[in-house]
Amino acid sequence: MDTVENIKGAIECGEVLTVKYHGGSKPGTIRQIHPLHILDDGKVRVKCLSTNSNKVFMLSKIELVDDSLRNSANTWDKIQPKTYSSIEDVYEEHSAALIKMGWHVVLNNEATDKMSIEIYTHFKNGKLRKKPAGILSFTEFDTEYCCDSDKFVKSSNKRARPYSCFSPDGNNGSFSSLVKCADKFLLGAKLAAPNKHI
Repeated sequence: MDTVENIKGAIECGEVLTVKYHGGSKPGTIRQIHPLHILDDGKVRVKCLSTNSNKVFMLSKIELVDDSLRNSANTWDKIQPKTYSSIEDVYEEHSAALIKMGWHVVLNNEATDKMSIEIYTHFKNGKLRKKPAGILSFTEFDTEYCCDSDKFVKSSNKRARPYSCFSPDGNNGSFSSLVKCADKFLLGAKLAAPNKHI
């Protein structure tokens, strides 16, 4: 299986790859990358975890370092895609890891049409900050402003992209897929983790 197919598989599965990049200012440097999408001109846009920045790499200059999981053309077919049925599933699967990273994690699930995971940091004195550093949320319906009551009310219109990510690393977005939204949120939480040794 060639590099391009591995990168396509990594994009589909949300995998972080370890690569040696034979380009840029330091050719041959080993980096961890989170591939985002392949461009038309033989390049790929990635989140480089080594520098915590978005970059564009030439596909022809990427060498996979750890390809032990990619020993056959059918490997990607064997990987079961991640699935979550709700924000609660994401919380149950990842809250322990988020806490280990140094986050204070809160699940808000009082309404079925509006749920969220919020992560907080602490002040140096140990007190919890009031404003969350990151939020993964599900909001099923749009809101509309009602002139009569001078309030925002829930609309009957369902959102096309009900999942929102306000990532601690500033990489935000709205998604139709919970998996993609959760991946962005979790990657941001890892990159901006208060406990950098995890």
